Amino acid sequence: MKLQITMKTPDCISDTIDEAKRQAWEEVENECDRETFDEEMAGTFDSWKELCEKWFSYGECVTLEIDTEEETIRVLEVGK
Repeated sequence: MKLQITMKTPDCISDTIDEAKRQAWEEVENECDRETFDEEMAGTFDSWKELCEKWFSYGECVTLEIDTEEETIRVLEVGK
C-alpha cells in the first residue's frame, strides 16, 4: 500500500537557503565585500528557491509517499 502524507513546513526553504548563504559568505568574507557577494550570488540562491518549487507548494507544503511494501519513501513533485 502507498500512503501519501502532506506536511506543512513553514519557512523551511527560506531558513535553509539563508543558512547556506551564511555559510557561503563565511567562506569568502575575506576575499570580497558583502554587497559584491550578494550581487554575485543572488541568481544562485534564486535558482535554488525555484528548484524547491518542484516539490514544495506555497513554499512550505511537501507531499511524501510511503510505500509500505517496499519500505521506501519519496518526495512527490507538485501537481503529480
